[in-house]
Amino acid sequence: MDFTEETDIGFLLTEKTILRAEPFTKKEVLMNSLISRICEAHHISNLEFLQSKVHEREKGIPTTLDTGLSIPHARIDGLDDFAAALALLPYGLNEQNDSANMIRLMFIFLSPNKKEFYPRHLQILRKASLLFQPDFIDALNLASAEEALRLIRSRKI
Repeated sequence: MDFTEETDIGFLLTEKTILRAEPFTKKEVLMNSLISRICEAHHISNLEFLQSKVHEREKGIPTTLDTGLSIPHARIDGLDDFAAALALLPYGLNEQNDSANMIRLMFIFLSPNKKEFYPRHLQILRKASLLFQPDFIDALNLASAEEALRLIRSRKI
């Protein structure tokens, strides 16, 4: 797999790792659901460990941008490749009872905690923030998982 394909957001996702979230979901519950989907899709057995690492990272510096995108992520010892999941939030998720921090889309990803993966980890963060802008988030929130994946892959970011 070449460098571009590895970090292309569309190739990190599958229909099974895209979730349409129910209204009033709590952020922690949503993150756990997405990590569970990642574990199922990639046959990873240490679900609780991954959840604790992502929650720990998110408590340090929350990753919700003013665009409505939340990007929880963590570098994981023992992981061999990148893994990601996406939550479509057509009803939004009010993280702190503050409409300015309304989460409208959550892209969660895990990366190997190996030095050679750090540049690509940063590249995924950058690409996610470029790809998931408000107008595109609106379009994704109207789409099915299959349509959302097609839209993301068509952007080739």
